[in-house]
Amino acid sequence: MPAPDTTAAFNSEASAVDKDAEIARLKAQLEEGKPLEGTIEVADNGPAEAWTLNAAGRDWRYHLPTEGQMMLFGMSSARRASGQRRINAIYNFLDATLTDESYSQLEDCINDPDAKFGVEEMMAVITGIIEAANDTPAAKAPKNGPTLQ
Repeated sequence: MPAPDTTAAFNSEASAVDKDAEIARLKAQLEEGKPLEGTIEVADNGPAEAWTLNAAGRDWRYHLPTEGQMMLFGMSSARRASGQRRINAIYNFLDATLTDESYSQLEDCINDPDAKFGVEEMMAVITGIIEAANDTPAAKAPKNGPTLQ
């Protein structure tokens, strides 16, 4: 199928729009409670709720992971995954769930030789987040899907 010829449209002069008149028209439309043509309404639910976890002797603020993040973490951190993939899974999971401040705290702990922050402490943080996510009503709700007989 040949592509349509857009030469005429490309070479034509753009029509000038009186910006002030267009803004006034849109404001009037909004004041009347009419949705703007071609717009999408987005509800602002504010920032996602952050939870606090005390692990490895520190407080960590985090957002509950989504089911997808939990599945990706589980698949990427499985024993059959390469070592690099497992390490990436840990950092990606923590980056997705920890607040910016807590992730910065994590980086500081890892980079500070006096902090004595290693794998055990990092796993305590991850385990705490996963346990909190598994304790939600959504996680406990029955899942629809195929069952193994």
